[in-house]
Amino acid sequence: MKVSYKLRSFSILILAMITLSSCRAIGFDLTFSPEQAAIRAVRGNIEPNVTFVDDSLVVHQSIEAQDDLTVVVMSFKQLRAQTGEETCLYTYEVQRMGLGWAPKSGGGGCYSPNQIAGQEPEEIQLGAGQSISDAPGDLGFSQVYGKVNNPEIVKVRITWNDDTADEVEVINSTFVAYRFGMFDQRMVEGLNEQGEVIYSFAPQVAPGKEQ
Repeated sequence: MKVSYKLRSFSILILAMITLSSCRAIGFDLTFSPEQAAIRAVRGNIEPNVTFVDDSLVVHQSIEAQDDLTVVVMSFKQLRAQTGEETCLYTYEVQRMGLGWAPKSGGGGCYSPNQIAGQEPEEIQLGAGQSISDAPGDLGFSQVYGKVNNPEIVKVRITWNDDTADEVEVINSTFVAYRFGMFDQRMVEGLNEQGEVIYSFAPQVAPGKEQ
């Protein structure tokens, strides 16, 4: 089954996101863990004329979306002929198939340090994605993820455009909020240990998309 993945970016963020990519996981061999499947998918989807930097890949966290579905968050570096070294943050949706795991869909964003030289990074570097297939009854999924650069932020609260709110923990300086269905985020807030909002950002939504 082919599943498309669409990644959007917001102008205020790191992953700025200057370089965006989408990928389809087709024909991958099964692996023994979701993390191995995601790593293999990333390495197998590097663009032409881009070199993957060996030993740069870090798996920050994995969350179990349901019994047979795991979302893996990871970062890595790559070398692009036009811009030099880039830092990337990706997520992959990985599905259990029999005794192994295979990537279902994934994507992310990259930025070049040269393009933010002399600037402080955002407290939360944010990305978002949605995925849906043509399978009958598939509701698709939506996710918001990113890197947290402020150590005082220990949780991130996502308010979706149906007014549902999810709070997720910051793990290894990253977060990911995942839900089934096609939703946009209305507000992203960073919370400290006392539960106080110390960072907030309202992404701009294209006209006609707001519910």
